[in-house]
Amino acid sequence: SKTSNKMPGPKDRRAETLRGTTFLSEEGTGILRKKKIMVGTRMVEPIVIPDAYAETVVEIFHKGNCGTITRLTNILKSEVWFNRLAALVQERVKSCLNCTYMRNQPKIITAQREYDDKDPEYIGETLFADVITRNAHRAHDETTMKFWVVSDCISSYTRLYPVGNKENNAARATEILTESVADFNRGISGQVPIKIIMDGSSVNQSLKKKEIWKELNVEIVITEKTGGSKNYLAPLDSRIAKLSPVLQTEIWNKLEPKITALKVESKINSTKGGHGYSAFEIWNNRSQFSNIPLSINIKEIRDYIKESRKLSRHARERNEIKGRVRAPYVLKPFEKNDKYGGDLVSPI
Repeated sequence: SKTSNKMPGPKDRRAETLRGTTFLSEEGTGILRKKKIMVGTRMVEPIVIPDAYAETVVEIFHKGNCGTITRLTNILKSEVWFNRLAALVQERVKSCLNCTYMRNQPKIITAQREYDDKDPEYIGETLFADVITRNAHRAHDETTMKFWVVSDCISSYTRLYPVGNKENNAARATEILTESVADFNRGISGQVPIKIIMDGSSVNQSLKKKEIWKELNVEIVITEKTGGSKNYLAPLDSRIAKLSPVLQTEIWNKLEPKITALKVESKINSTKGGHGYSAFEIWNNRSQFSNIPLSINIKEIRDYIKESRKLSRHARERNEIKGRVRAPYVLKPFEKNDKYGGDLVSPI
C-alpha cells in the first residue's frame, strides 16, 4: 500500500477501502490522510482512522464536547475520518443524557384551556382559509402552483383561488378573501358576522388589519400554535389532505391554473361524505344528479361536528387526569438547575 500509494482493494478489506480519496502523509510512517474536505467554511485533511478504533475515537472526542450531532461531527471531521462517522456520532449523542438535554431543551408544560366552541348556526357563517402550494412540473412556466383554499365549516363546500408565486402578499390575499366572501354569501351577512379562520402567518396577520373587513361585517380569526383555537383549522387540514391527490393529478395535465382550480372544485364538492351528502348537495340543498330539492337536516350535521369535538376534549381530559397532556401546550424553555414542580412534567 505504501509503495503503490493505494489502499488494499475491496475484496481484501472492504470496510476500510478509501481508494482515490486519501494520500500518505509525510508527517510519519503509516499516517494516512483524507484529501481536502470542507468542514463549515474550512478546508481540512483529517487523519484516516481504522474502523476497529472508530468507536474509541468517538468516545474520546465526545468527552467535553457534549452538544448537537452536527457539532460533534464537525469536531471529528476537523481531525479524523473513518467509515460510518456520522452514524456512530448519531448513536453516541442519542445515548448521552447531557447531549439530549442540549439538543432538545426540556420544556415545562402547562395546559391551556380550549377556546369556546365556534359552532356556526348557518351555512356560510364560518369559513376556513389557507394557502396550498404544489409542484407544477413545468419547465417553461412557474415551477409551482399556489392556491388559496376556502372551505365552509358545515357544508365542506370548497373553492380554490389561483395566486401567482410572487403575488402571495396581504394586498392580493385581501382581494381573494373579499371575492370568497361574495362567493360564499348566502344572505346572512346582515344577521351575523362572517368568520374567516386562518393560521398565524405574516400575510394573514397583515390582512387582518385591513379596514375593509368592518365594512363587509367579516371577522378574521387568527389561530395560535399554543392555543386551543388551532384545533379549529383541523377540518381544513383534513379537507386539504383529501384535495391534494386530486389537485396533483389535475396539475399533471398542465392546464391553466383557473381551469385546474375549477376541475378540482367540481370533483371535491361532488364527493359524498360520511353523512351521505356531497358538499354541493348541502350547499344547494339539491341533488347533484337530478337537481331535485332535498330535505337535509343541518342540525344533525352540526351535532355530528360537535360530537367529534366533544370526543377530542374528553380524550384530552382523560390524559390530564393521568398526568399526560395532549396538545395544545404552552412551552417554556428549560433553564439550568430548573426543578420541575406540579403535576405536569417534561416528557423528556
